[in-house]
Amino acid sequence: MSLSYDAVADVARTLESEGKPVGARAVLDVLKTGSLTTIQKHLLRWREEKSRLAPPDLPESLHQTILAFAAAEAKKGQLHLEKLLDETRSALTESLRTGEEQESRILALEGELRERDGRIGDLSGQIRHLDVRMAECQERESREREEAHALREDLARATLRLEELPRLREETSALRQKLEQEKEARTAAEKDSAVSRALLAQKAPSHKPSGRA
Repeated sequence: MSLSYDAVADVARTLESEGKPVGARAVLDVLKTGSLTTIQKHLLRWREEKSRLAPPDLPESLHQTILAFAAAEAKKGQLHLEKLLDETRSALTESLRTGEEQESRILALEGELRERDGRIGDLSGQIRHLDVRMAECQERESREREEAHALREDLARATLRLEELPRLREETSALRQKLEQEKEARTAAEKDSAVSRALLAQKAPSHKPSGRA
């Protein structure tokens, strides 16, 4: 509901009768409603009507004083409105600037997120590659462990053979000695046999019967 002229005029007359300055802000403080622009418009009308209703025998100086006061009040109201307008413009400009800064910040954050996503993708690829390498290393380690186990078994068997080697050498040496002894015994036996055959051959003619009757 718009503020009526009569309400503003009543407050203006009351303020004037109390010796208080009549201005848009003072009227607004009393009414607690309306806008300064509307109140100022009604005050201008009130002052114009008041000047028209002034007694004809009003001194010119007083009349000029009233007009000057009205003009000053109008100027004050205009300046106040211009100040409010400047404040509103400043607030709007600040809001727009803040919005632009926030938008720039959002764009920057989105760029950082894209970069982070790219780095995460690269790291994920590296991790997958390392997982493959790790699996290969584990498989190779398992094979090498099996080979090492087989080598240890071969080494254990070789160690056992090496431990048996002195005994085998002793047995071989004993067998060789026994073989030499057997050879010597055989040689001696062969010699004895040859001697025996020779002796037997020598004795054989003396025992040969004669051919005479």
